[in-house]
Amino acid sequence: MKQLPTDCKKQKDVTNHHRLRNLFLPQFFLLLFSFALLGSHPASADTQLTWTQQTSGTHKGETYLGATWGHDQFIVVGRANYSGAKNTAPSPILTSSDGITWTRQTSGTQNSLFGVTWGNGQYIAVGDSGTILTSPDGVTWTAQSSGTQQNLFSVTWGDSLYVAVGGGPDIILTSPDGITWTDRSLNTGYGFVTVIRENGLFLAGGDLANSINTSPDGKTWSQHIFAGAQAYYGIAWNGSTFAAAGISGSGTGTTSTIATSSDGLNWTAQPTLGSYSLRGLTWSGTQFVAVGQYGNIFISTDGTNWTHQTYVASDALIAVTSSTTQIVAVGAAHIILTAAP
Repeated sequence: MKQLPTDCKKQKDVTNHHRLRNLFLPQFFLLLFSFALLGSHPASADTQLTWTQQTSGTHKGETYLGATWGHDQFIVVGRANYSGAKNTAPSPILTSSDGITWTRQTSGTQNSLFGVTWGNGQYIAVGDSGTILTSPDGVTWTAQSSGTQQNLFSVTWGDSLYVAVGGGPDIILTSPDGITWTDRSLNTGYGFVTVIRENGLFLAGGDLANSINTSPDGKTWSQHIFAGAQAYYGIAWNGSTFAAAGISGSGTGTTSTIATSSDGLNWTAQPTLGSYSLRGLTWSGTQFVAVGQYGNIFISTDGTNWTHQTYVASDALIAVTSSTTQIVAVGAAHIILTAAP
């Protein structure tokens, strides 16, 4: 199995602390619970959500790295162990219609699965060593050839095209059907961790040195540089505003960062939310939900004013998704959290 994202070849050395998905390293998971100061961000009228940890179908030691809602069910993917060591069992895929009762499915691979999406009548999961799996129902999964051995971290569907991104560096693959993939990789020297399709644009973020990359068609990409995070790991759209969540600084100077944009091209950095990284972001239908290091969760109705949520977990939260009735956040130590939007 290829090295985890922190060891992606040819990536520029911003710092080891901020390499792609560095939270999968063993030492990260050994950190004790640490409550981070919230910093001087604006007060928000957003309320506290009630978060519940779900255990149905989960296995101790697993790490859940990606989640999506589509075709009337949640899909969660990840890796079989918690410490970052090589997988010795098939990587987990869990399905649920309500976010509470989860059913384990057979992935057929020991490669870590980092991202998953629904589009054009099928699910697509991506992962370590160029892994791509497709499924019409979330139950039966088929391995496809991606044409790369580099790690793929995120995938999305829009405008009749799948787009998958990863490190290696700056891997971008496109496909009309999830089976035949075309390499659209750039030459930035950085790696991508997240990609979405919203408001007529594909947007990709990652270890991109204060920038977001956009494309109208998934094939031709433009980089938008602005003063903000060192890396953006989550991007979401609420119908009028894009929000991006990530990390700035290094070591003890690490801070979470939020940026907002009305068009995906021109971005404004918002005040830091605290001394930790943010790893996942979604729009629930009523608020943005950002999750990250040490189990931190923030919500915001506008992307500018954020409310910190009461702790229900101390391990890293890595991904978050939502239906109209349920938010699902997942992460290390087989964590699945749910809350009503």
